[in-house]
Amino acid sequence: MPDTPLISLPLLEASQAQKHVTHNEALLLLDAVVHLAVISRALAAPPVSPADGERYLVAASATGDWLGHSGHLAFREAGAWRFAVANAGWRLWVVAESLFLLFDGTIWIDLRDFDELQNMDLLGVNTSADAANKLSVASANILFTHVGAGQRVKLNKNAAGDTASLLYQTNFSGRAEMGTTGDDDFHFKVSPDGGAWTEALVIDKTTGVVKIPASLELGHATDTTLSRVSAGLVAVEGVNLLRASDIASDADIRAAAAGDKPIKAASIESASAFVALTINTTPAPDEVTTNGTILDWDAFINATLTHTANMTLINPTNGQPGTWRSIVFTQHSSPVTITLGSNYKTPGAAGLTVSTGNGEKDLLTILCVSSTEFWLFHSKDMS
Repeated sequence: MPDTPLISLPLLEASQAQKHVTHNEALLLLDAVVHLAVISRALAAPPVSPADGERYLVAASATGDWLGHSGHLAFREAGAWRFAVANAGWRLWVVAESLFLLFDGTIWIDLRDFDELQNMDLLGVNTSADAANKLSVASANILFTHVGAGQRVKLNKNAAGDTASLLYQTNFSGRAEMGTTGDDDFHFKVSPDGGAWTEALVIDKTTGVVKIPASLELGHATDTTLSRVSAGLVAVEGVNLLRASDIASDADIRAAAAGDKPIKAASIESASAFVALTINTTPAPDEVTTNGTILDWDAFINATLTHTANMTLINPTNGQPGTWRSIVFTQHSSPVTITLGSNYKTPGAAGLTVSTGNGEKDLLTILCVSSTEFWLFHSKDMS
């Protein structure tokens, strides 16, 4: 008699005698293969005392009553073993192993061995993925581990103007981001609200130069006296460093106004270079003649002075107590004299008498004792 095409259930024929036999045969087969679960798949020979209703997936190299039925389903019915042959797509639960198997038409496959998930539209692990987040994971930790050597996690963008980054959020609002955002340089950004962003650091893709658009503060973590410095600065214990405009200039050094600014060794030399003093032709109250020079204490450390007429060194107005200034005076072919302002003091109150020979050079060394007292030491004819 014919059978059904899928699980080979026997069909009744017209005018068939003892129809109940065929019908019962079909019911028994359905009972065996529907909601399919077997006790074990490890046996190649029948158990010693099987009970009706027991089912097994026969192991390879079957023997005894199971001979020739390796890979088939054996089920006990009415004290005898009967068998069913699986079709592709049948699923089977193995009680002894708490294991789910799938028949591919040739072998039974452990569903845990299905390790390729290709071209899936969405994947959500403990959460729901969506069109914007096609892979979503809700977990306290995520582990990526090696397979025997190193490991790399890759973020690949389409073009330089696109973004490849890691975005850190609080309650789905951005707070920090790092990556190649908008170009191929590496950027570090922070935000207090997910809307306004401050770029803290940029690493140039070609040179590796690190740029600090914001600021960098180096200090003790508990030091509450540190204040935020201006953009582009580096601060150590609240002192700004490293920006060219904040390095002490020659003028800062000469005026003793460097404060906490760093001083380059080369600047000490350039600040000490000779400066030619100019002559003031407008009389001042303490000038003896109409030709004089006011010593701008901030304008030089070492200076030269030459003139064709008698002159006065007018009292400095911005001396820094404890600092020195030196002037090399060169005599003219028609000898001239130098008169000192009232705040200048000379040894023994002798005043200043310069060398008279044409081209002779005198060294005038001046110590600022106070804002109103300047000691002048004179060395004649150093030429």
